[in-house]
Amino acid sequence: MLHPIALLATTLVGTHSPAPLPTEDRIRAADDTFWAAFNTCDRRRMEAMMTPDVEFYHDKTGATVSRDAVVASLMDGPCGTKGFHVRRELVAGSLSYDPVPGFGAMLTGRHRFYARRDGQPERVDGEARFAVVWQDVGSAPRMRRVLSYAHGPVVEPPASAAINIPVATLQRYVGRYTSPLSDIAVTLAQGQLHIVSGHMSADLVAIDVATFQAPGRALRFAFVTDGDTIAKVVVEENGGIVTEGTRQEARPGQPRSTALSGHTP
Repeated sequence: MLHPIALLATTLVGTHSPAPLPTEDRIRAADDTFWAAFNTCDRRRMEAMMTPDVEFYHDKTGATVSRDAVVASLMDGPCGTKGFHVRRELVAGSLSYDPVPGFGAMLTGRHRFYARRDGQPERVDGEARFAVVWQDVGSAPRMRRVLSYAHGPVVEPPASAAINIPVATLQRYVGRYTSPLSDIAVTLAQGQLHIVSGHMSADLVAIDVATFQAPGRALRFAFVTDGDTIAKVVVEENGGIVTEGTRQEARPGQPRSTALSGHTP
């Protein structure tokens, strides 16, 4: 039989409430909760994660002040367009936590947005940096200040899996391609393809034998064959097709290198 004191200790241990999560864990969890609500356009949950005097600063749309105004802008904007849905995703490895003593913490990082229009497949819509000041109010942290800035296209780093392509294979892609947007000229110099289209000019890095990337840009070029010939080039930006260029042959007697846009690598 347990001694009364031992019995009391056992009872106290059994009824003791769990220790509160550390501040960092609470704030990171709150951040996850808010963005899950954003992705599902859950107005009630988004409201619950903001202070009444929240301020939201956006480098494209300006400043929005107060919880009612911020939530209304989200519901009228990304959540209010028929046939259009936006999904936010944190860029892996970009999130940083910095405490604000006596107040809460700041979360900073990069986030990427994906859009789906009229039932079409989802595609990358852009990327931005963000900073959120979270006020720690016990078990329920709240957003106090929000910044979303440096919006732009997704910039991909040079492909880590870049491969070497024989010069003879690269030579097959050289030529002029016509597209609804502008002519596309592909040249070859020192074993590397170079592309010019309108005001855009870039060296290309091979991802596979027929697909190339413009380093530092969210641009990819895929060459498509028709039998033994190169028929066209498909241009992708941020994961979606921008245009297609049809291969044009050089005029008889004219070297292919001079049948291009006049660019000299």
